[in-house]
Amino acid sequence: MGGQTDTKPTNKEGGPAVEIKASLGAVVRAVHAGRVAFADRYGTYGQLVILDHGDRCYTVSANLGTLDVKVGDDVSAGEKLGTVGDDGRGPSLYFEVRIDNVKVSPTVWLGL
Repeated sequence: MGGQTDTKPTNKEGGPAVEIKASLGAVVRAVHAGRVAFADRYGTYGQLVILDHGDRCYTVSANLGTLDVKVGDDVSAGEKLGTVGDDGRGPSLYFEVRIDNVKVSPTVWLGL
């Protein structure tokens, strides 16, 4: 994503994540290479992309306005996944990391 952002820790469904305030339509990119395991709307997460990075490690990018990938796509680090959407609380990206289906702090993945 480019431009001004405001990042804050959050918890959703019992685990750590971050919410990144950004401009509506800002590009959302993969933080690491992986394969798209899910790309669709999912409950309160809105449109989301789940990337499988191997070794039972996944990243979740949610509250997307658009999806630019589909299930089965291989993506490189930095490749566009979609754009930031607005769930009614202002444009933002929800991001989490799961290892063995357990949420872990995503700050290391984001260099925070």
